[in-house]
Amino acid sequence: MEIVAVYDEHPIRTYGLEAQEGFLWLTAQRPLAVLGSLPDWQALEQAASPAFFTATLREGRMILRVCLTQADLPGMLKALDGLGFAPQLPARPVSLIHLQGPHFGDRYGIAAAALSRLAEAGARLLAMNAAVHSLFLVVEPTQAKVALASLAQAFTAPN
Repeated sequence: MEIVAVYDEHPIRTYGLEAQEGFLWLTAQRPLAVLGSLPDWQALEQAASPAFFTATLREGRMILRVCLTQADLPGMLKALDGLGFAPQLPARPVSLIHLQGPHFGDRYGIAAAALSRLAEAGARLLAMNAAVHSLFLVVEPTQAKVALASLAQAFTAPN
């Protein structure tokens, strides 16, 4: 016998929902011909403590986007240079919204609920990282309050 549980709570209970100011969004790229092998991702993490980074391949180039603090910028720039990446400066100011829990394996549709709330509010999402029980959403600093208010309509968090 199989038992299936379906959660249908509105608003969705979470462990935390907060916006963090003072982050930067750095884009860097390098030709794939320079690659040879994948970059040493550990070198990037050891040089700085990025909130997260994404890597995409497009038109013969690897494009890396990193969300990090101003304090981590010098170390990240040095590491990127050592890996053959050319950063696009200046890095762009962004806000990072963190939505923690519930576990995505327990309740599906968490990312969809967050994305639909942001879309309805007209908040432009620059990037999203989803991992196990957390969403990290990168938005323009001017849209952080609107984004957080729209998410608070779909999610609750303890004070």
